[in-house]
Amino acid sequence: MTDQKTISLAQWCAYLPYGIQIKHENFERAAKLTAAKIENIIDNPEFAAKVKLLLRPMNEANKAHINELMQTSTNTVYRFYPNYGFSDISDNSDEFYFSYNCLPYEIVQKLLAAHYDIFNLIPQGLALPIE
Repeated sequence: MTDQKTISLAQWCAYLPYGIQIKHENFERAAKLTAAKIENIIDNPEFAAKVKLLLRPMNEANKAHINELMQTSTNTVYRFYPNYGFSDISDNSDEFYFSYNCLPYEIVQKLLAAHYDIFNLIPQGLALPIE
């Protein structure tokens, strides 16, 4: 048995409401992720190893768009800095958060809806980048 990294059920389900696309290595076209596909992915590890989410990288190229999504309904503004993380700029803080776990849920929802790789799956080879 190999110690292969896989996408967790929570990570698959986080993208489910947002019409995310998946790509199977044996098929040319991408398909929409559905609950039925998640069930097949979870029940069949061999199939799961061949399926990747199509996500936008959290990188410098997407920084401007990410930052557009970072204002909360309470006017708290966060900024994304590639290689550093997130910072709350509404209080002139110089503290950086290195994980989406530190962000308000409404910002996490916006990032998921825009198909950003908040779980860092692309560098792990568990997702493919889209632009």
